[in-house]
Amino acid sequence: MARLIPYAVAVAAVAASIVLRLLLARAGVQAPFLLTATAVLVAAWYGGIGPGLLATAVAALSTAGSFVPLSRDEGLSLVVFVAEGVLITWLSASLRASEARQAAIVGSALDAIITLDHRGRIVEFNPAAERISGYERARAVGAEMAALLVPAPVRDAHRRAFARAVATGDGTLIGRRLEMTAQRADGREFPVELTITRIRSHGRPMFTGHLRDVTDRKAAEETARREQTLRSVATLSAATAHEINNPLAVVIGNLELMEKSETLDALSRERLQRAASASYRIQEIVAHMSRITRLERLTPLPNVPDMLDIRRSAEREGLV
Repeated sequence: MARLIPYAVAVAAVAASIVLRLLLARAGVQAPFLLTATAVLVAAWYGGIGPGLLATAVAALSTAGSFVPLSRDEGLSLVVFVAEGVLITWLSASLRASEARQAAIVGSALDAIITLDHRGRIVEFNPAAERISGYERARAVGAEMAALLVPAPVRDAHRRAFARAVATGDGTLIGRRLEMTAQRADGREFPVELTITRIRSHGRPMFTGHLRDVTDRKAAEETARREQTLRSVATLSAATAHEINNPLAVVIGNLELMEKSETLDALSRERLQRAASASYRIQEIVAHMSRITRLERLTPLPNVPDMLDIRRSAEREGLV
């Protein structure tokens, strides 16, 4: 049933044009095909090719059937009208299909697509722009983009750059991919990529802005940067552990040999034991550093004394 509505609209439009032509004819005004051409245009625009052709045929038949008396030249005019009706129908249907495709593309785009007039005010605001920004289309259309999406600290600079682009056709904003910070409806700021291009048209310039939320990409880049830092730390830890282990093994070995000496007094033996204990702690720390190179989960680090406490202890024992 819904499919028949455009055809009914086509017939009604032609009927209305015929009635109006008859009224004009009674008043002495001849408008042979102008009004019916308008009816054809309405039918084609509303319903497409089928209703447009139906309106053309009905209008032509009504004229040939003498709803309005034909003059000598109206036979040729009728042929011309039919040709014009077919052309109007084809052009209207093509334009409507093109607009429908464009609307589908804009509506399904993942990036925010925002059309601006020469004042920087929003003319179109696609669903992705609503989702990214948090503004509803009804709220955004007619508002200045800078006031809605640009953070306050850089808003004036953005306005100056846009005004320069409108005046000169060039500037830092037009035709370039910019990384900047945008602002959502709730005031939260987030990183975006913004590209503004000029729409070629007569009259005052218009612009289309493509805005992409790069929060996830920035987070991935930060994660990659941290992983790279961790790998660098692991490499440094491996090299440091290797450089410490070799001389530390010599120190521990000599301390163990000295501790076995029978000529040591009690104070010297206690100091050797303290030195050996500290060496073992260093060895344990180095072992933890080695685990970092394998990205293992670290157990709690040993309770290593603060360097100041170590120095004070050494001073009390007369080691320094």
